[in-house]
Amino acid sequence: RAWGEEAPVRRSQRLERQQRQAQRRERLRRRLEELCTAARRRVQEAHVAMAKLGLQRGSLLVASPQQDGLFAQAVVLLLRLEVAQVCGVILTGGPGGPEDAASGSSTLLHALGDLSGNSGGLLPVGGLYAEERLTRSAAAHMLKHLDGMGDTAAIQGHCVWPTAELLAEVESGQWSVATWGADEAQRWLREYAATETGTSDLWQRACNQWPPCKRCSASAVS
Repeated sequence: RAWGEEAPVRRSQRLERQQRQAQRRERLRRRLEELCTAARRRVQEAHVAMAKLGLQRGSLLVASPQQDGLFAQAVVLLLRLEVAQVCGVILTGGPGGPEDAASGSSTLLHALGDLSGNSGGLLPVGGLYAEERLTRSAAAHMLKHLDGMGDTAAIQGHCVWPTAELLAEVESGQWSVATWGADEAQRWLREYAATETGTSDLWQRACNQWPPCKRCSASAVS
């Protein structure tokens, strides 16, 4: 055997080791691909389920008459809908969730589209915009800055659901999903700005005047 030449046994062991490593990498690659496929499927299923019930950014959750406690006669404006969780702000008052308790964060609602940045409007036709996760001091500063420019509402009262849990609650009738237009949203903003609490009949108006989502209505009938 020439100097520096690898012994046959050692060469065989090295090749076997490389083969095992390649097989292990291939198993990991396939497993990762399976996980990614499953994650994409869950995302698609969640979006389909939310769309079927009319859950989208800017729509309203209207509590059923049977709801009690924090959500008794509550109207919740949906701000963010994700695969893992759905976040909203309670327009009818009440304490906020853990995020508020920890940081005192607020959501500032307004109708000034030029100031909305890249966040976009809450309604398809515009007319209502949200600045989220503001500290109390930031919300107060922004309210002062916007004074005289238009109606605004700084609200504490966030709520967060696991998406699957909220879907189940809507399907079981604990909530109905309603839509409101720019006129109704801006009317509410004017009333809130005038009273600092909004109107006490918001829930009743949402039940009687604002149309429930057609998909949600069809689901309830079926």
